[in-house]
Amino acid sequence: MSERLSQRAIVKIDGEEYDLDSSELEIDRDDIDLGLAEQAAKYAWFSVASAKLMGEVKRAEAILESKEADVEADVREYHRVNSEKKPTEKAIQLEVERHEDVRLLVDNVIEKRQYHGILSAFASAYAQRKDALVTLARNRNFEMTMPSATEVERIKENITGGHR
Repeated sequence: MSERLSQRAIVKIDGEEYDLDSSELEIDRDDIDLGLAEQAAKYAWFSVASAKLMGEVKRAEAILESKEADVEADVREYHRVNSEKKPTEKAIQLEVERHEDVRLLVDNVIEKRQYHGILSAFASAYAQRKDALVTLARNRNFEMTMPSATEVERIKENITGGHR
């Protein structure tokens, strides 16, 4: 007996939270037609959400980069005015990285990348689900068109004329 694996994740898109459950990816073998009918809309939702989040990641990275540049300029100016000796590039970079606003923005970028990764994984899983649904539907249709054992015997009798 195989144990069903289910993963849950909360992601934020445009500030709105979505609760995702991997059990939604499971296929009901008794209702393959419904699975096929719903497949495109679900795949599209995850693909669009993933693209939206990629945009959020890019914007968050741009905001972080801008803030780092501003903080670096402030740090350099502070040391120019208040320090007798020039700080090393490494010391300046450490001050920038330790700045509270920069740390918060780094955390934001990491969070958005994580959400994007989760949605990308779900979109990929829905693509794989589609392939499985198509295969199952094809197999079901093949099984439905195969002749029964009785029909096979009747065909054999017709071919041989009842002689064996």
